[in-house]
Amino acid sequence: MTSIFELALKGTLSESILEGKGKEIDKVDEKTLYTPLGAAVHANRKDNIKLLLAHGANPDGVPGSRPPLWIAAARTKGHIGDIVETLLSHGVNVKKADPVVNDTALHAIVQRYRNEDDLDVIEALVNAGADPKATNQRGESAESLATKRNDKKLLALLAPEKHKKIHIKDVLMIASLIMFAIARANRKNPLLMMTAAVGATAAAVSSKFIGPIKKRFKMLGRRSKKVPHV
Repeated sequence: MTSIFELALKGTLSESILEGKGKEIDKVDEKTLYTPLGAAVHANRKDNIKLLLAHGANPDGVPGSRPPLWIAAARTKGHIGDIVETLLSHGVNVKKADPVVNDTALHAIVQRYRNEDDLDVIEALVNAGADPKATNQRGESAESLATKRNDKKLLALLAPEKHKKIHIKDVLMIASLIMFAIARANRKNPLLMMTAAVGATAAAVSSKFIGPIKKRFKMLGRRSKKVPHV
């Protein structure tokens, strides 16, 4: 008889097959150390993933098994955003490390990172509580791996205190330079100088951050023709 594990790997599980199979739903395959959910995740069988979770499969796997979230980040081919989202919605432990290599899902996805889809997954994991500073058995953290890659987008997500927050000292430095130039040109008009100083600070802020804001919200810098003007 074909096991739940094999059916999950093929993506051919059904409601009728899972009825009365509660004891087998988290059974670990000795060769892969996958549970049936891990097998479905590995093979990118989204329908079977949801089906197994609906029937009580543990989103974290069981002791000794490779965590489904780590499997998604390390082994699953193709886009994994939907899988990660499904696991997160079922309360998966984002900090759980693989028992074999001691990598978390965040370690795995940082090493795998190739495109914007992977960045979305990294951001989702961090927002869900994944620790960029947690180390594996080699002493590597997701943050240190990103640092080695010298990727600014990765670092902005993994080390926000260094790369993502507004650097007010930079803004003030830019503003002070502009104010100095204005002061020299307007020594006889303090009111004009004060007004210009406020404008300089605003300009410093906008010049530094308007680009990222536009990119984040996909602004074009012009009114969309699809939105009626009231």
